[in-house]
Amino acid sequence: MEIIFDLDGTLLDTSIGVLSSIRYAERKLNLSPISDEKVWDWYGPSNVDAYAKNYVLSYEKAVKANEFHLEYSVKNATHLAKVYPEIIETLNKLNRNGHTLHVVTLRTKKFAKTILKNFDLSAYFEHICGQTDINNFVSKDTIIKDAPFYKPDKKLLLIGDTKSDYFASEKLNIDFLGVGYGFGYKKNDGLEHFAMHSEELLCCIENYLNKEIMQANKFGVRDSWEHYMSILWLSVLDNVMLNESAKKSTLGKTDIKKAVIVEIAPGARHKIGLALADKNFCGTLYVIDPHPIGLEVITNKYKENLPNAIVIGIEKPIIKSLEDIKENVDIILGNHILDDLIISNYLSSHDFITSFNSTKMTDSYEVLMDNWQKLIANKNTLKETINKTLYDLQTTINYLKPNYLILSQYYSNTFFRNKQKIQYSDKIAISVLGQLRHLNCIDDNKLVAQFNQRLPLIDVFYKQQWYIKNLFEPKHWLMMNLIKTKNISLTTLFSFERLLKDTGL
Repeated sequence: MEIIFDLDGTLLDTSIGVLSSIRYAERKLNLSPISDEKVWDWYGPSNVDAYAKNYVLSYEKAVKANEFHLEYSVKNATHLAKVYPEIIETLNKLNRNGHTLHVVTLRTKKFAKTILKNFDLSAYFEHICGQTDINNFVSKDTIIKDAPFYKPDKKLLLIGDTKSDYFASEKLNIDFLGVGYGFGYKKNDGLEHFAMHSEELLCCIENYLNKEIMQANKFGVRDSWEHYMSILWLSVLDNVMLNESAKKSTLGKTDIKKAVIVEIAPGARHKIGLALADKNFCGTLYVIDPHPIGLEVITNKYKENLPNAIVIGIEKPIIKSLEDIKENVDIILGNHILDDLIISNYLSSHDFITSFNSTKMTDSYEVLMDNWQKLIANKNTLKETINKTLYDLQTTINYLKPNYLILSQYYSNTFFRNKQKIQYSDKIAISVLGQLRHLNCIDDNKLVAQFNQRLPLIDVFYKQQWYIKNLFEPKHWLMMNLIKTKNISLTTLFSFERLLKDTGL
């Protein structure tokens, strides 16, 4: 996504400098001072027009007032300005997430470049655009239209603090996000996207971007649930990487965009793949799934959605796939996988494949649940199967030595439709994940709370409580930093007795 920022009142608080420049011009020309409130009312259009209107000056005298205004501003504006709170963090995260940023201002291009460089902000922006001739003022929409990044059919978001910013977006038919902490808007004046405070700006931008993903349907996927989960995974990856890179260690060296990622058992659902696509992922993605049909479907989707990435499908159980991975692995990911790994270890290879070959989803669920019922009926077999699953996962992690491991295991949506048959498979897998959380994890309680606040609670055929009490609970996520870990032992953490207590078996 390409995002355009206004300068004054959006990125920088230049209010003291602007007011001081006006007072300087008043003194030089012996003009009667206008009130501070009136200054902010007219701030935004051309200075010459503003001086002519508010002081009832001839064009020639207004030009002279503007010359004094600029004389003071050039000498003093930099040290009188300040960056709004959390703007640097916002720009940093947007850059890290692959978004392209620009600045468009009614100030001169030279001034904008100078002041942004002074605050070490220039590097965040691909283009900085403004007036090129102080004697030939042009409107903001004209500056945008003449900018090298602009194309009439390109999706753009303009962020600004005044109605002149909004009118520019209207003229060019581009989206607008208003802010209430600058010179113009002091409240939301009916705007769809609005940040009252600079500390809220990142959250508002992310909400806008999330809605765009949901509405775009850009990969031809009609299932809104896929898109919703992709947003959740995108937020998880962003928050983990941003939070970890802030620490004084080697943790920030994993570039998610170019990483080597292993995804375990996605089936035919590409929630994680859509999240990676939104980050313009161009690294290497190994997809491990023993089911030939599911693997073919998912690898074809990934190759289509991730045209710049290397996608390698491995049609094997995870324990037999290790020698096929020839690179150092950055991240291992798995969405709702423990129940699948457990049942696949219980079934023979042939039975596992045939169990999921039905053309009807309802038939597949019936076969799956019947097999779970058989597994649950024999406690010794259940214990052995879970231990085998944990051993396979433990061996995989210790062999590949990833920097991060991120797994989820929440109650599946079918749990709420068919509780009698599916509840034990979910409860067992969630109990297992909960026991693994005793390992040295990232502070995922805090991280889950962060993406809980930033995701839209949309209706995807499920009750709102399902999102809040299920997806966003930290106990349903395992986020591990393994950079300084030599080997982990999952099997020693597992207690079958605790599982029986957790599940009521």
